[in-house]
Amino acid sequence: MDWLCSAEAQEAYKFCFWLGKLDLEQGWLAEIEQIGIGQDGSHVFLAYCGGLSQIKRQFVSDYLDKVTQQGEVRSEAIVTATQRLGGDLQGVNRVVRLIRDERVDPKFVEHVLEWGKWLASLNSDDYLYLLEAIAGSDLDNAAAVVKSLWMWLHLEKPIEGRLAEFAWNCLEMSNAEPQDYHRFDQLAGSVN
Repeated sequence: MDWLCSAEAQEAYKFCFWLGKLDLEQGWLAEIEQIGIGQDGSHVFLAYCGGLSQIKRQFVSDYLDKVTQQGEVRSEAIVTATQRLGGDLQGVNRVVRLIRDERVDPKFVEHVLEWGKWLASLNSDDYLYLLEAIAGSDLDNAAAVVKSLWMWLHLEKPIEGRLAEFAWNCLEMSNAEPQDYHRFDQLAGSVN
């Protein structure tokens, strides 16, 4: 299965997605997990988990918690596979654990989770918990939080209460790059 991680395997993602979707008994799971441990195996791992989640979503979510706890599968693969499941508190807790254990870059987490509809299914409290982990205790990653909040706005989700307070703190602590000025302005104008 190592060939799936090579440049020659141009359709590896599709193959692994369908392998996961059709692997009703998880006969390939152990081998896919071993691939997910390797440097080049993240796309194979996340594709398989994405396919398997189409038929056994809760199983995959619980499995991702297990491999998070074990600490062998690459954290980036776990975050990206988590994104494929859609957002929920279990996924938030998993990702926050990876951030707090310093196993994954919080900016990477923000970048991955902003795509698709992952944020759309979160409530404000779960989202705030995630953002606090991304930002860090000193708000070192406040710009990444502002970027995520900007995506939250585009999902037409409210920014109010504790989330609004946190948004203001991040706006005040972050140094905007010129290409991000519009995001900061739009967020500042939308915070209740």
